[in-house]
Amino acid sequence: MEIDYDRINKLEDGQVLCCCEYFNNRGQRSHLLEALCDCQVLDDICEGLISCKWARKDQFVQLMEVMHDRLRIPWLDGHGARRFPVATILPMIILPCMLKIASYGFYVTLLVIISFFPLMMFVYYSSIISGRKRTPFFLSWTLTSILGMLYAFLRYIAPVCSIDKTVEVFLGLISTLCIFILCLRNPGRVKPKRKPKNSTNYVDHNNQDTFDNNLLKVCQVCHVPMPRRSHHCGICHRCVKHFDHHCVWINNCVGQGNRRLFVLLLLVFVCTASRGIYFSLDSICIWEKAIPNCQYVYDEDWSAIVMASIIYSCVATISVGSLLSYQLLLISTNITSYEWRCARRVGYYLDKFGQPTKENIYDQGLVKNWIAFFRGYR
Repeated sequence: MEIDYDRINKLEDGQVLCCCEYFNNRGQRSHLLEALCDCQVLDDICEGLISCKWARKDQFVQLMEVMHDRLRIPWLDGHGARRFPVATILPMIILPCMLKIASYGFYVTLLVIISFFPLMMFVYYSSIISGRKRTPFFLSWTLTSILGMLYAFLRYIAPVCSIDKTVEVFLGLISTLCIFILCLRNPGRVKPKRKPKNSTNYVDHNNQDTFDNNLLKVCQVCHVPMPRRSHHCGICHRCVKHFDHHCVWINNCVGQGNRRLFVLLLLVFVCTASRGIYFSLDSICIWEKAIPNCQYVYDEDWSAIVMASIIYSCVATISVGSLLSYQLLLISTNITSYEWRCARRVGYYLDKFGQPTKENIYDQGLVKNWIAFFRGYR
């Protein structure tokens, strides 16, 4: 549902909205008491169900947008009711409930964490990527997972674990959280620059077949000169230097400004989570010839929750470890995720003149590639 900006009613000088008023996504002044009234999409869906016609997918999408727009909280700052942060709050509810349900038994744990959780994430992730929408859901899920791991370890494992192991995991998770926050920094967005007079350094690459090292291509969306290996992100709607990919888990792009921090985040998380999983298994299971015997962990509530958290942590660690291996391989060959996907799709790379080539011209050898990574590709 597109916003009709021509119909937006702006407040006059000195006029304020009451705590329950707001401007809806059509630009019309509305009230919280009208939340269940005048919803044409809902009426169409109900009429279709009465006549035994199932609603279309676009009708459900419009209904969700209307519900998200009308679900608001009264606010007393003079700007009216504010939207309820559903995407931010949901992970804080779903994740604890999921782990609690998963603690009812081993097979329930496998069903919930191995089957339901990946399927739910895949469906929601696909809908977000296909719609080119930015959402804080995955960011909130990541923060909830890190803080949840920290709480579960301090609450259940630390009392039965040595102090040095507790300090190791605690510092590792705190470091992970700090690096995670740093990854939210500017990924290297391209700043708009004025075109100098009598200058030919800025060209539209769509109107010219080749260009040399002194010519910069121009983004057709932002209309800014882009350095080589930059790309326009369709989710952030910004041009990013040395664009790697848009990561929904940090709700930010990964580029020249934060790629080193992103790889460090993956590395610290994998190491910390692996140690935490080992210490947790050592605390609730009986080791028999280097194999943990955990058949009695579901007899008590606290150990069952710990076991569900361990399996969830294993899934997260394997996923993050796979992404870390992928990033290390890309760094070793001096290529970005975006460049690799494009080359795989079209079957060739682009050289410095923008012409197709079968070879990666940025690959300077393992040592020089890693030096370029640590220098931030500057």
